[in-house]
Amino acid sequence: VDLNRIALPADTPIIDQRSEGEHKKVSARGGGRRGN
Repeated sequence: VDLNRIALPADTPIIDQRSEGEHKKVSARGGGRRGN
């Protein structure tokens, strides 16, 4: 579910501030989807 929100450019900054821990988890799992 979070992957879909991270995929959105408008929700990316919001999740970065709200779920910093989850953001890093997705990066390790997906290989940095928002960074890559």
